Amino acid sequence: MPEGPEMRASLRRSCRLASVAGICLLSACSQSNSGPASAPGGAQPTAVQKGFFRGGNVAGLSFVSGQQSGITDATGAYTCETNETVSFSIGAVDLGEMNCATMAHAVVLAPSGQLMDPIALNIMRLLLILDQDSNPDNGVFISEPLRSIAQTWAPIDLSAADFEPELTRIISDIASVEQRVVNNVPGNGAASTYLDASLSCAYSGVYVSVFGSGPFNTATAAALTVFRDRAVDIDIGEFLLFRQEQIRPLFAQDTGSVQLGALPTIEGSGFTAEFDSPDTVSGEWTSGVAAQDIDTRGSFDASRMGHIDGEYRFTGMISGSGPSLSGAILISQIALKLEGDSFFGEAFDNIVGFRREVTGKRLPATNSYELEVELLGSATGTIVVDADGEPIGLQGDWPGLNGSVPDALEAVGCRLN
Repeated sequence: MPEGPEMRASLRRSCRLASVAGICLLSACSQSNSGPASAPGGAQPTAVQKGFFRGGNVAGLSFVSGQQSGITDATGAYTCETNETVSFSIGAVDLGEMNCATMAHAVVLAPSGQLMDPIALNIMRLLLILDQDSNPDNGVFISEPLRSIAQTWAPIDLSAADFEPELTRIISDIASVEQRVVNNVPGNGAASTYLDASLSCAYSGVYVSVFGSGPFNTATAAALTVFRDRAVDIDIGEFLLFRQEQIRPLFAQDTGSVQLGALPTIEGSGFTAEFDSPDTVSGEWTSGVAAQDIDTRGSFDASRMGHIDGEYRFTGMISGSGPSLSGAILISQIALKLEGDSFFGEAFDNIVGFRREVTGKRLPATNSYELEVELLGSATGTIVVDADGEPIGLQGDWPGLNGSVPDALEAVGCRLN
């Protein structure tokens, strides 16, 4: 199925009806203290968690969080102590600090938490000129020699309206250490465009919650699917709230636009949502359906489904039955990552409120894939790529329940760096 308005239209119809070269050595050189921090006197060890610095996977940043410290690796990974802050720096240049979380980026380090905050843009501009191969599309890599000389740099004013004079010494050292000439410092426009694309991918995914429990087909659940709509180049949140009691139909659904920031917000005519962290979201909803024994408004809390790392991320929907999503009924949401030639992720089954593990592989020398779906069987399809060969979507079939006619899968993809 072609990328663009057709894919988007199909996804909307379904909702209405059913509702980096040379950086691998850095990981080995990292001095991160991993695992729970020790505690004196036999007390419980301090809880630690893993996070990733996005805006390109930024490799080569120093981080400190309590007893945790080290250098972000090729994936941008760091560790921090839960309920503590984590600070980031490049040599003697402090970039800022934030509360320990599973994702960090320039925007969350800015006081306002806004995408266009001058501090956020200047941090991104600095990272872009420090990238060793000057190609942030494969992530940002700060080399060890540059990190070493950065210990001698003077602090810089990240809030400066005229930022280039702050970078004079740094640009000179880049030429000296890496024999690389920085002819042009990226402007605010380039920094904001890069941040927007990176955060769009970082926050994409499926966020689900099942309210209550009971026998088969008695689930009430919320699912929020967040992805980039390339047809109009904006971020979309598809919200679905449904109750299954003897297959009772969907009773709340809407589409909203995403406002990116330190913790993005989503607003539609029938719901509002706010990220409480990079992996959790909460909000209020209003149903357009009035029926006996069905609430018409309420709140929800949902958490990210699937993996937070990976090279590529795919977010989409399964509708059935049949080879086309047109006029179909939404069956599931899906969140996958592609790492090398391997797929990992989960699907959330709307009918039974069940999360299914999904694994698979990209077939050698092709844009075809095979997936294995827990308890259902195999799925096959095509990886949609852009003019540069970058994966930007999935299309294919999905095993039908109880061996029925295969359903249809469509997902939007992005590179997570």
